[in-house]
Amino acid sequence: MRAHWGVIAGADFFTTEVWTWRGLVTYYTVFTIDLASRGVHMLGSTPNPNEAFMRQVGRTLTFADTRGCRLLICDRDAKWSPAFQARLADAGQRVVRTPYQAPNANAHAERFVRSIKEECLNRLVPRVTVTSVS
Repeated sequence: MRAHWGVIAGADFFTTEVWTWRGLVTYYTVFTIDLASRGVHMLGSTPNPNEAFMRQVGRTLTFADTRGCRLLICDRDAKWSPAFQARLADAGQRVVRTPYQAPNANAHAERFVRSIKEECLNRLVPRVTVTSVS
């Protein structure tokens, strides 16, 4: 595994709760993490991760892949559809899906999710400005 470290990346989603005019909305953000450098690339964020969104993520991932990633580790989420995997396969990238209920199989991505939630998302304090209208 160490010999191939530079061509492996992990991918996952994390969620963010956002207050909007429609109420509380869950946004899904997809990212990749390069295992060799620990560099993280945010690929997109949406409240509805449908097939069209995942096609765009696939295009972004294959177009922006200048670091030579040839193997992408993903969990068993249905968002990583066969069409998404076929898009990456056409670009010469292979998707490896982790076993069921095995978060340690993609430990680097899972640790990033934990860090981003603990260090950033759970500590944001919204600033509310109240203006009076006379």
